Amino acid sequence: MLKIHHIDKLCYPIDYTIDRERFKNSFDILLKRIEVAYTDNSWFSVNLTHLPGLTGSDRWNLYSGNHSAVHANNVSETDFTEHLAEMEDLYIGQVIRDIQNLHSGVFQGRIQLVWLGPNQKYPLHRDLHTTSRYHVPVITNEKCFWVFKKDSELYSLHMPADHRVWFVDPTQILHTFVNDSNTARCHLIMTSGKD
Repeated sequence: MLKIHHIDKLCYPIDYTIDRERFKNSFDILLKRIEVAYTDNSWFSVNLTHLPGLTGSDRWNLYSGNHSAVHANNVSETDFTEHLAEMEDLYIGQVIRDIQNLHSGVFQGRIQLVWLGPNQKYPLHRDLHTTSRYHVPVITNEKCFWVFKKDSELYSLHMPADHRVWFVDPTQILHTFVNDSNTARCHLIMTSGKD
């Protein structure tokens, strides 16, 4: 498998820089505010956008599964129009708003913090419900990496937890994510597009 640093037009850092320390601090504050604790051995997610009318912990817990689980409840990714109030005054909220403003067209979709536990991976797939996805690695290490399949070749790419925000077009390339380490990986994932 060939290690790469980006794939033209499909997976690359966007022209936006985050303050890593401020971002991680605001992430920690947000988790305390909504009283979410994570363990190193599980997959789970927390919604940072939610459906109108939800209250309490339903805002970040209800419909927080993968796309198939959400779609099975007759909920569209584009229905997640309300930002979590607990993050609005935090740097993480500013980063989200900035990325939405940089997005080509109107950003419509779900924003989540997604953890993948140690020694876990997703199946190789395409995400046909979205044409645009942004990733901000929050907690990661060198043993956490993407696998892309293009023209029968496999490529690996590690997104470090640094100042970068990554764009991924998940419809055009088969991909998966592998956590081959003993600790959890967490990404801020912003999904926009069709359903």
